[in-house]
Amino acid sequence: MIQDIRESDWKVFRSLHQVALDRFCKRILDESAAITGDNNRTHHERYLALFELMKDRNEDVARMFDELKRSTAKLLLLMLRKQDLLTDAEIGRFSRELQEWLRRAGSE
Repeated sequence: MIQDIRESDWKVFRSLHQVALDRFCKRILDESAAITGDNNRTHHERYLALFELMKDRNEDVARMFDELKRSTAKLLLLMLRKQDLLTDAEIGRFSRELQEWLRRAGSE
């Protein structure tokens, strides 16, 4: 079972959570721009592709960002790390214990 993170890691996580959300939203907007700028598709095809992208990404946003709780912080952090939404330097702000857990959990 995954245990809650320590208070100092929780404070770091809360601040980085917003950073990761902003990065993910930029990624979504970049993907949207690629779809809307694809002149090899009709306007309707682009609309349908954009609609599908937004539906899928909305689910991703909900899963990773909507329920910020200390009890699920490790899982959320692992998801953010796997999505490359946090830099190595940002991960380095966490305790050695949490960094090691991320390394182990990320390699499974």
